[in-house]
Amino acid sequence: MAYVLRAFTLLIFATLILLAPGLATAQTPQEQLTQIFQTLIQSQKDKAAADDAADMTFDGDVMVEPSGDFYAITLPHITIKHQNGDVMDIGIISINASASEQAGQWKMSVAVPSAMTMKDKDGQDIMRLMIGQQNTAGIWDEELKNFAKLEADYGDIRVESADPDYKLSLPALSIRHNFEKDANGLWSGPYSATAKDLTLRVKDDNTTISLKNIKMALDLDRYDAKKTNALREKVSQLRLNQEQMTPEDKIALINAVIDGALQSGNGFTNDYTLSGLRIQYDDKFGKKGDMSLEQAGFTLSLLGFLQNNVTMGLRFHHQGFKIENQKAEYASFDPSNSNIELSLENLPIKDVINMSRNAIGAMIAQPQTAALAGMSVVMKIPVLLSQAKTALTIKDSFVSSDDYKVTMNGQVIADMSAVNSATGTAHAEFQGLDKVLAKAQVLATDPDNQDADKFEKMRKNLEFLKTIGKVETGPDSQFVHIYDIIMNPAGQILINGTDLKFLKQPAPAKKEDTKPADD
Repeated sequence: MAYVLRAFTLLIFATLILLAPGLATAQTPQEQLTQIFQTLIQSQKDKAAADDAADMTFDGDVMVEPSGDFYAITLPHITIKHQNGDVMDIGIISINASASEQAGQWKMSVAVPSAMTMKDKDGQDIMRLMIGQQNTAGIWDEELKNFAKLEADYGDIRVESADPDYKLSLPALSIRHNFEKDANGLWSGPYSATAKDLTLRVKDDNTTISLKNIKMALDLDRYDAKKTNALREKVSQLRLNQEQMTPEDKIALINAVIDGALQSGNGFTNDYTLSGLRIQYDDKFGKKGDMSLEQAGFTLSLLGFLQNNVTMGLRFHHQGFKIENQKAEYASFDPSNSNIELSLENLPIKDVINMSRNAIGAMIAQPQTAALAGMSVVMKIPVLLSQAKTALTIKDSFVSSDDYKVTMNGQVIADMSAVNSATGTAHAEFQGLDKVLAKAQVLATDPDNQDADKFEKMRKNLEFLKTIGKVETGPDSQFVHIYDIIMNPAGQILINGTDLKFLKQPAPAKKEDTKPADD
């Protein structure tokens, strides 16, 4: 599987190799394009050297030749040698480029090699990546150092590996950019990469993984390309001399990385979705499996860096999870659907990071003070969160199956005046608790059930939840157990009005009857 990921990483690198810095100092378009791609190559070499993960070589010169109303560009032959001796032969990338109507932008079409191979240290083929069809065109922006607009489509992608023995097929892969620059020179817009009908077959354990659709989407909000590229170049130069870095150099590197994080733009929203996942296996030990998932997604958003307070959002959701060959009596316990949605609001990210920056600088300059500096940061963070009224919210969250549904909404707010440095409220509902408890009891007392201990623990937990829950009638006249949770300024956690520490205490033992027996 590692080689699958590596192959796709290299494919994307080959496709988007134009993203490295370019210079607009040449007098003619031909000279300018030559300079752009020479700088590109040097940038990639520096990046590989700084990462110390692989050696990237470019065999030959950048060739830029006029061809009608565009320029035909041929890059040197690209080879990547990994530390373990594996060598990826990417080959030659060809580009057709012409100046766009807007200064600093180029219309480009790109063709990557239709076959790329990876060999081990002994020269034996271990992986081959083949691309049946490709069509890539876009507008490349010198300031953005990326495609402002891009439409890239690839078809009939195949990856074959000898060690481990697997075959991957991907009929369709598409990549899209659509970034726009505002009056302040900040970039916003969407990026997406979508793969359809992926199939992976691994021979060793007779595994087949199929995926109908998987998509990664990124939405940038007011990205500052000039500032980011300057900081990125500074970081790259500092990392080239890591072995000779002085404490001052290390502090400068940390500051550049932090500045890059804080000053690159207002933020982003990153979304991953998939549909039609199925995993089947029948390994050499006789273990079989068949799992399917209709839909799933994960979203991360970080917005507000242009202000002091940032909002971070997290969401995970899935639908139609099913394990075909598991015991029927176990199936109802697995959550077939879920939605978990969290947001962290009013996070004073700049104050927290700048305070941490100062502490890290002190640790590097005076290592003997590291423990004290670290403790100081830990103690001050709750104060900053309280001053900003940072709040953690859980919204419209649930897990469910055919037998049950558990929902929750709530919020916790930082408050230094409170014993727990925060106060909060939450409302949870458990529909179907009695039904799940009854099934757990049966499995816990079954002498032939190898998992009886696990279900006994589950039974005890469900009994506890039933004991502390407030019962109401819900949909379809089913009982719903309600939990109103409060964390108050005094540090108490109350569930339906009762302190949790009392709820957790075991019931007092019954006293023995000491009354004398009748004569």
